[in-house]
Amino acid sequence: RNSWGGSDDDIFYGVVALPDGGFLAAGYSRSETPFGQDDLWLVRVDAAGEKLWEQFHGTSGRDEARGLALLPDGGFATAGFSPLGTGWVLRTDPFGNKVWEVQRAGAGFAGILALPDGGLVVAGEKSSGLDAWMLRLDPWGHAACDDAGICAGETLASCDDGDACSTDTCDPVTGCVNEPIDCDDADLCTNDSCDPATGECVFEP
Repeated sequence: RNSWGGSDDDIFYGVVALPDGGFLAAGYSRSETPFGQDDLWLVRVDAAGEKLWEQFHGTSGRDEARGLALLPDGGFATAGFSPLGTGWVLRTDPFGNKVWEVQRAGAGFAGILALPDGGLVVAGEKSSGLDAWMLRLDPWGHAACDDAGICAGETLASCDDGDACSTDTCDPVTGCVNEPIDCDDADLCTNDSCDPATGECVFEP
């Protein structure tokens, strides 16, 4: 049994089992907040429960993940909320780096389900607290074919370039986009690179 956190509230709401026997947990941290009041917090552990990495995402306000899903490409998606009653869906690569995010005003999300093509179904409530709400998204975060443009029908696999050191997305106008993972740790005394075998960032003195 392991625990993480600091002197303030740190809570996990979702956890998924991974093929290698490890786990990813998602929630929020109030102890460590590089972005704001509460930050969405992802923690990846191995099969023995030892922490491999953690990632924070958020704004200057409260940002929480209430639901978590493992995607077919090994990445993750969370459902939760950002400030001012905004439902928030965040997709990351297998190492917790943001690929895209979608915010929906007037709602908060609590549950998320990954579909075989990489699309998502999220569920929660309207900000009024009187109505339940469910939203289906394609693999790129679009809720309607008009928004998806030429990405309509594209799956995660169809835009995967096979490079572990790139993030794969789809632009409604230009189509599939493959961008190098940003491994900059802002330390001028390290050599920052991406390991092509694993897709993990490597920081060497």
